[in-house]
Amino acid sequence: MRAGSAALDPVQHVIVILAAAIGSVCAWLIPQWLGVGHPFWAPITVAAMMPALTSADAFRRASRLMTGTLVGVCFAALLFSPHPGVLTLMCLIAACQVIAELFVARNYALALVFISPLAIGMSNLGRGLPWGPLLIERVLETAAGIGVALVTIIIGRQVLAVAMARALPGRSG
Repeated sequence: MRAGSAALDPVQHVIVILAAAIGSVCAWLIPQWLGVGHPFWAPITVAAMMPALTSADAFRRASRLMTGTLVGVCFAALLFSPHPGVLTLMCLIAACQVIAELFVARNYALALVFISPLAIGMSNLGRGLPWGPLLIERVLETAAGIGVALVTIIIGRQVLAVAMARALPGRSG
């Protein structure tokens, strides 16, 4: 596969965009169907994985994304175990946001260690829900999103390969 989406023609760009859209919608529908409480975490995971559609590192991205989320959920469990009040929770969310921004461009897995408590904390801000189910939902939805993303990437790569094979004969001239 060529290096990244910059080398794609317009038809191939449409394929990548449609794959991302279909994958995101499927990832949103699965937690809805299962009755999981925060179905937006799964499509966000798909969106984070979609650059792997045109690169060779899909499984490496998936393992790093899951590892970062798992460590982040464990960190969130530690942060939220004393059941912080709203002001403390807001300070923890802000601190996680600042730290995540330091790592997000360089090491997404490390950034997820802080993005996960940020997302979990924000989803419970002012709600006072028990933390345990939120932690579990984050892991389950990330896993579901990764699964959907990998299937989407595998199918998307096949569709791209067919589109590229059809486009090659027409390019001579």
